[in-house]
Amino acid sequence: MAIGTAIWVHCILVNSGSIGVTIYTNVSFILDGDLAGTYQHDPDSKEDQYLYNIVVFNRRNLSNTKHTLVMIAEQGTKDSLLLFDWAMYTCVSFVVSAIIR
Repeated sequence: MAIGTAIWVHCILVNSGSIGVTIYTNVSFILDGDLAGTYQHDPDSKEDQYLYNIVVFNRRNLSNTKHTLVMIAEQGTKDSLLLFDWAMYTCVSFVVSAIIR
């Protein structure tokens, strides 16, 4: 849970691995109880084995209140791998000052 006006989620994606190792990524994002998006990555053996700092979800223009984001590795017709890397959120802070005379 975080108070903020925007959020970005970064994951590590995998393009190749040993036989039998799950490397497909299929993720759903639930923001404040509602489905807010999905992300899928089909491995590509022609690319680097690991891709870091990949933005898999972002949302801007949120109200500056408490938010809850849930990430779910979906298990559809094939297993799914979710390698969370990091997240960043922004918030608006208010500074109130008073002058007493």
